[in-house]
Amino acid sequence: ELAISDLDREQRILHLGDHVIGLLGRFDRPLEVDAGVTGVHSGRTVTELTGRELVALRELGVRAPRASVGGLNGAEELLLEYVGGPLVDLVVRLAERGNRSPELLDGVGELVQQLPARGFARIRHRPFRLACRGYDPTVTNGRRRPVQLCLMIEGQEGVSWPEWVALARACEEHRIPALFRSDHCMNLDGSHPERAALDAWATVCALAALTTNLRLGTLVSPVTFRHPSSIAKLAASADRISGGRIELGLGAGWHAREHAAYGFPFPPAPERIDILAEQLQVVLGSWAEGPFSFDGEHYRLEDLDARPKPVQRPHPPVIMGGTAGPRSAALAARYADEYNTPFPSEADVRSRRQRIVEACSAAGREAIPFSIMTALVAGADAADLRDRARRLLARTGSSQDVDAMLAEPPHGWIVGTIEQVVEQLNVLREAGVSRVMCQQLLHDDLEAVALLGRQLAPRVA
Repeated sequence: ELAISDLDREQRILHLGDHVIGLLGRFDRPLEVDAGVTGVHSGRTVTELTGRELVALRELGVRAPRASVGGLNGAEELLLEYVGGPLVDLVVRLAERGNRSPELLDGVGELVQQLPARGFARIRHRPFRLACRGYDPTVTNGRRRPVQLCLMIEGQEGVSWPEWVALARACEEHRIPALFRSDHCMNLDGSHPERAALDAWATVCALAALTTNLRLGTLVSPVTFRHPSSIAKLAASADRISGGRIELGLGAGWHAREHAAYGFPFPPAPERIDILAEQLQVVLGSWAEGPFSFDGEHYRLEDLDARPKPVQRPHPPVIMGGTAGPRSAALAARYADEYNTPFPSEADVRSRRQRIVEACSAAGREAIPFSIMTALVAGADAADLRDRARRLLARTGSSQDVDAMLAEPPHGWIVGTIEQVVEQLNVLREAGVSRVMCQQLLHDDLEAVALLGRQLAPRVA
């Protein structure tokens, strides 16, 4: 039997989508299984596998049927390693016929974009290069790429454990791919000190054991709260518990009162950025194979070989958060897998994303995905929207009139009926947003979760 950890192991490299099954279906040949591999039987065909399963099977010793295509050289070896011979064969055959199938280019082009530069440089086969020429990683089938919608919960606002369980189960029921939570220890505006806050990583670990498909993470964990060895160990443990479904958000921290209340150190912002830079190195080093040593201004480690390693290799996705200032952008370009910015306008998205793109270019890598975290208040119709907005204002203690809030939402918020929200999401997609962590302040509103997963997500996918 294949563990979920095996099936998800290469997901950050692949991202090929379900259409891989259709592509591989043209080469419906049995797999070959090495002797000694248990739980996988020879004779199972590639049409029965998703792209992730194909890679996982390869790692367990199962070989996809090797295509007999001459002249691929390094490209054949490179692509066989990740997606199997049938897809390479199909790419070349269609390319030689001048076919520019959008589905084909979507799958293979995205793979090429995400391979290391040294790997891409090895692709010399002319038809393959022609097939991928002009590939735009922001376009799918002639349209802009989908925006992934995730749920974001402010855990410091009195979210109880039963409510966390209900939220996670609703996410899985309604096919929301990821649930993120803030990493704070207390109500931040001071208006509701009675609202409790379960520890962020205790919550993530517990939900990891109760869910099967949902990805989980923090957005973001302040570096001032924990030693980097501790956060690396927590994330690795959660990744093991979940079978490879954890994402780690790291940031410099910002709420002075929270730090004072709990006795956490809160140095000036430039020093916190220095600490963030060292924590990123320590976390990634802790997850890497072999002994790791580090001698920095804030942390020193000697011959650490932290075990267990995370399930996801080379490591769980690391998300950096902020407004893409020069140092933040440079750190993200060097260490992060995604950059997230909070409550941006369209203009903010374009300018901040451009700074990330430029920083990645300067670091010699492809631009990392750019996501946003913002409040999303949607209604199935105008009446539903008005009711949800009224409850939200009551929850936040705002004296603002509902009509005024709907007419002029807070900066960066996404507010409206289904059609209106889809329109706003399309604007963000055009600006370069890859996914939206949708902040839901009404954490007991499971109907809003269903609306997000069943009605909104399909419209932007």
